[in-house]
Amino acid sequence: MRAADGERLAFSILLNGAPSVARAKAVENRIGARLASFSRGPPGGALGEQVAWVTHAAEPPARSGAGRHRVAAGENLTVIAGRYDISLDELMNANPRMDADRVLTGQWIVIPRVEEAGGG
Repeated sequence: MRAADGERLAFSILLNGAPSVARAKAVENRIGARLASFSRGPPGGALGEQVAWVTHAAEPPARSGAGRHRVAAGENLTVIAGRYDISLDELMNANPRMDADRVLTGQWIVIPRVEEAGGG
């Protein structure tokens, strides 16, 4: 299958003694859908552009622009929110499918757009 950014992915699911083939197939379909939405980098762009973005991932985006952050070893959501001067709630709202208890090194997180004070 292909991920959202075009990367080819392969996966295998092994299950013994499933009480319901239909339920097992439903789980398999959910896993496939989740993998299809996976992306290692920002959406769109050629692989070279994505590599360039990853190289500069340590630099926060401009305060007024939305961006993405790649989680580094030892970071947690509180640290990341503080780095971008946003609240933990704003970070969670921008990433509704993210499990706050399972933030992984290398995972991409959307950084919400923050309007400047008195902005426009």
